[in-house]
Amino acid sequence: MASGPEYLQSASALIKSLRASNDPPVSPGPSKAQIALEAWNAKTFDIPRKAEILRDWILETWSKARANNNNNAILKTEYHSLLLRVGKTHDLASPAPLQILSTFFSSLQQNENTVSLLRSAAKSFAAIFDPQEITYKTESWVDAWTSLVQFLSLPSFSAQQNAPISTIAGLIASGIERSQYSNTSAKKNAQAANAIFPVYCQAFLAHAYLRNQLNDTLSSIIFNTAVLQASEPLGGLFSAAEPKLNEAAVAHGCLLALPTIFKSLTSTYHQDSSTLFAQPSSSKLPHDVFVASKERDSVRQSLDRVLVFLETLETRLQNFPASSEVEEGMVWLWESRAATWKALADWGGYMEREEPWGRLVDATARRIEAVLSNFNTQPTATNENFLRAAIQTLSIIEKVDHDRTNIGPDLMRWVIAAPTAQSDHTVPLLSSIIRYHQLTHTLPSLFELLNTTVEGFFDPSIPDQAVPHLYKLVICGPLGQRAIREDFVSALKTTNPGKRRSPQWTGIFTALASSLQALTEPSWATSSGQLSARSAALTGIKSRWITRCIEAVVDTTYDGEIEGDVVSDFATFLDKWAQAPLNISGRANDVKTEAGGVNSAARLRLTIAVEKLLNRSCTTETGVDAALTARTANRELLLALTKFSFHRAALNLQLDHKVHQTFPSELDAIVEFCSDVEQPAFDRVQHSSKSNAPGNVDLWQIVVDNAAIIDLVATPKQLKRFAMTVIRAAHHNSSILSNAGFWELDHIQTGVCEGLSDYLKEISATQLVAFLERTPPNYLSKHVRTAAADALWKHEDLDQGVHFLSIMAEYFDYTGPVLSDDTIFLRLVKIAEKPNADGEYARKIWSKILPRLLKAPLQYSGQFDTLFVHHLDYLRAGKKPQDRTFPGKLEMIARTAQQAMAAGPLESFPSTTRTHFFALSEKLVAIIPSLFNNTDATLNLSHLVPVYVVARQFARWSGVPVSEEKAGLKLAPGVARLRVQDAGKATRGVLELLLDEGEGLDQVLAVTVVFYTVLPGGQLDEIVRETFKDHIDEAMGACIHLLQANSGREEAIIGALRAMTKACNKPELIRQVIQTGISSAPSPARAISFVESIVEDKFSLLQTDDALLILSALYEILFTPIGNETFTSIINILTIIDRRRPELVFATLPQIVQTVCYIFPRFQVSRAALLQGSAERPLSAASSTLFARYLVSLAQSKPSRADNPHETSPLAKHVPAILVAYVRACSDPTKGYEAAVRKELEIGLFALCDLTTSGGRAGARGREGEGLGTPFGLGEGPGGEGERELWAELWKGWSRGRYAGQG
Repeated sequence: MASGPEYLQSASALIKSLRASNDPPVSPGPSKAQIALEAWNAKTFDIPRKAEILRDWILETWSKARANNNNNAILKTEYHSLLLRVGKTHDLASPAPLQILSTFFSSLQQNENTVSLLRSAAKSFAAIFDPQEITYKTESWVDAWTSLVQFLSLPSFSAQQNAPISTIAGLIASGIERSQYSNTSAKKNAQAANAIFPVYCQAFLAHAYLRNQLNDTLSSIIFNTAVLQASEPLGGLFSAAEPKLNEAAVAHGCLLALPTIFKSLTSTYHQDSSTLFAQPSSSKLPHDVFVASKERDSVRQSLDRVLVFLETLETRLQNFPASSEVEEGMVWLWESRAATWKALADWGGYMEREEPWGRLVDATARRIEAVLSNFNTQPTATNENFLRAAIQTLSIIEKVDHDRTNIGPDLMRWVIAAPTAQSDHTVPLLSSIIRYHQLTHTLPSLFELLNTTVEGFFDPSIPDQAVPHLYKLVICGPLGQRAIREDFVSALKTTNPGKRRSPQWTGIFTALASSLQALTEPSWATSSGQLSARSAALTGIKSRWITRCIEAVVDTTYDGEIEGDVVSDFATFLDKWAQAPLNISGRANDVKTEAGGVNSAARLRLTIAVEKLLNRSCTTETGVDAALTARTANRELLLALTKFSFHRAALNLQLDHKVHQTFPSELDAIVEFCSDVEQPAFDRVQHSSKSNAPGNVDLWQIVVDNAAIIDLVATPKQLKRFAMTVIRAAHHNSSILSNAGFWELDHIQTGVCEGLSDYLKEISATQLVAFLERTPPNYLSKHVRTAAADALWKHEDLDQGVHFLSIMAEYFDYTGPVLSDDTIFLRLVKIAEKPNADGEYARKIWSKILPRLLKAPLQYSGQFDTLFVHHLDYLRAGKKPQDRTFPGKLEMIARTAQQAMAAGPLESFPSTTRTHFFALSEKLVAIIPSLFNNTDATLNLSHLVPVYVVARQFARWSGVPVSEEKAGLKLAPGVARLRVQDAGKATRGVLELLLDEGEGLDQVLAVTVVFYTVLPGGQLDEIVRETFKDHIDEAMGACIHLLQANSGREEAIIGALRAMTKACNKPELIRQVIQTGISSAPSPARAISFVESIVEDKFSLLQTDDALLILSALYEILFTPIGNETFTSIINILTIIDRRRPELVFATLPQIVQTVCYIFPRFQVSRAALLQGSAERPLSAASSTLFARYLVSLAQSKPSRADNPHETSPLAKHVPAILVAYVRACSDPTKGYEAAVRKELEIGLFALCDLTTSGGRAGARGREGEGLGTPFGLGEGPGGEGERELWAELWKGWSRGRYAGQG
């Protein structure tokens, strides 16, 4: 140590420098951190306990750090990095002071924080404060957590540091959880957590990614069992929060956090109910009943406390002057109230018949009713959010307790007429209400409520001008949803259990029918003789309800005589109503026109429903054809007229086998209207997939749904006209051809073919393409299909039709005039060079055309000239890296070259073609190398390398001299940097290029390893196998040597070796691969994964020595920590050997049994953790299921060549050893099994019991297990007598579950 700085002369000199009062100790000179790092890295500076000295100095320095110190060591990244280095070589002799965490966050509050510091601190703190290895007092962890929360509440802290902060928060949370088992200061810790609740709210609001961690940690502190038994759990939080609620961040964070806290509290009450609620000896109730009652009371009191707090806060907000901040606060409050009730509903312990519970629901419902009665309907974002929260709360409490929610007309009005943006809540709410009345057989009350609601909604005082808007709001709301309509019909069907209509249904129908008849009386009409807007709206709504009633009794029969049937009586009323003419006159958006149209539409709607039920014509409706021809301005009436026309046609066909006389003119009017697709009346406004209300129903949907009627009765002229209308409309409305049944109608198909044949020139290319792309391939006749394709080929804009033309080429091998017209041919080539979807379709056509060209080069010499002149002109024009079509052009040239080489030798082509080949190849090999260094994004190596490989092959084929310059090794680094999705063809090209250039196998293999380092293995496996298919043995041998050399790239080498092994069929080479993979893999888990892939692919080549080698590796890894993925690989290996090579199982039976026995301890969990209900599973329940299945498979396996198929398996004598291993692992005093794991393993254990008792072994009569485990050490393990008890329990369970052959 004579040379070097003074502080590296001895241990005392180093300690003196590190403990100096100044930093740096000598100025100028290195800092203390630099001195410590230099001492650690100096190999010649070898002193005793160097790591411990440096570690203790760092921890001591951090312990003395102060938040207001500008030279704070705890905020320096180099200290954290050095501690990580030291910690890797030396374990902590004594725990580090946990106060360091509090100091760190306090210091960060005073200083600028960085991502790198937090990342380093997360790693260093995890190394020195591991809760699994070191135990601290809970109060110390709570102090650290409060400091973290105070830091997170700072406005200056950015969320971009989420990952490292989340790690530290998880470390502290884990420490608090583990220390709770010995916590003696639970009340003090809860008080500390309550005190910082306002700060907690700010942190909770600011950091969404930490909310689960923060809530879990806070809940574990304040909801400790000792705290819950001694005091009210939420009072401390509210007391701390109330003085700070004037601050928006605290109020918002509190409202956001409160539901999650309440949910955690209910979960704690439920999980720890037996501990929290001790039953006195005087109680006569069963224990579970007593505990459940106490749990419900505690949850109810906590809910009451939360709701009172929210009401207090709401009252405070209402006392403030109106402002946007107050409105936003009300939204937060109602969202919090909704989330709180949702937490209660998820808990599931609400008692409907207990008055204290009901008061809470009733109070919330009345509050909702009050706020909605004063709601500002102005459509702003804040108002919509508030309304959503209020309706969501109503929906939740209705599901909790419908009776006490007591939804009356005022609330129902918001259910059926809320804005469409609230449908996510109103639709489930209304569905729940319907379901409730269905189950309680009170549907008449529901319809009475709905009737009262809509009549109150359309109050006579409302101006007529506002009625149409309100009407559309109702019919486009939940009442117009398909799901709600189906719910109504389903509920009404339950009132008629048989084929007869029940009095309950009759009462509902009669009440609605009477109400509707009253609406159409003259007393409801205005002085002009027309219905008022109010009565028309009510008629439209109630007609829908009556329609639902009729749909519910379609499968029933009338009661008594037909003259007394209520539906028949209603049909008589409809016939009288039909005497009034249809209201078809007027202007669009006119109140009177709308009212008349709605009234007439209601009449037609009801007529359709009644006639479908009675299967007869009930009215003498006239003027339908005139109404359709006149094109009424009311859209609802238009749709009703269309439906009615098709309905009457179908009914007349059924009854009289012919349609009514006016139907042809009606059909002409409907088709004429559908053809006018550019007019607003085409009904393309605001189509909603969720709504089938009249304002949103597509007229075309009605027409297409009734296309079978058109197909049956339309004249050829009408069919052709209808077909042309469909063809032209397909461009504007793609949904009209989505009905599969439409394509099965023969007459319409004939009309389509004839229409296309006659009017093909009149149809625009856009309309034709839109129709053809949606047409099934064989729908059109060959003649029409070909004519349409020819029309698209000859169209100037070939891009439009290239999709359909690619279908013609792919399915029908039709390429049109492309080979006879040079202009079309060149146009197709140019499209195929484009890097878009059209180019992809054109390349499909090109793949059909190119082989034809190459088979008859003399016949298509003109096309060859056009093609090569086009390619050569482009290449000779100079490099165009800025042209986005340049990569596509190169790929087209490469594809032509590949097809030409595959077509035959160069001599088989005419001289002119050979000249073209030579010129193209010469230019291609010259231009591509100059582009390798081009930085343009469109010319990356993923395009150039594959083309260059083809160019070199094409040059040799055509006789062009190829440059001897080796480009493979130069291109490899660039290819390795490509994006994953672009690297596939380029990597294949580089490897082929290296072999083509004569590079040695070692060089090619080295590049392969580099590719596996940076690119996904799955993408490279097939490429590697194809590249080395002629040198597979040598390549595998080289990989094995590389793997044994510990080069640091073991992961990549194993990937390449795995890919090559799939192409190897030599058992001795497979054995070397397995042995090398096990010994040289970067980790045990990776070794097992590698062996799994080999066993899965090459199980037929495995020999006994291979199986022994694999089982030895599995046995060793069971003594190391393994995860679920590695365990799955272990079981997969054992299962593959068992099922596909059973002879290897019996050749290695002792080793198999040994491996199975050592699997059982992997499922053990600490008994202390089991008692607390917070066990961290080493392996998941799915892993135990997988293991149980393997045990079943193992018990069922037999030697493949057994002379006697009924002979007992040799495994039977080893089964007791396996069962004893299970019993010993399960009865360990310090560790045990979860109940779920034991349950999952039973099926496998019972299968082994079946095996060991087969053939009359081990006695019978319930004593099969006696004496079996004694030779294998039963009762001699740490469990002692518990092993024998568990052994007896195992056999009793098997005995109860087995089949005894008696039934």
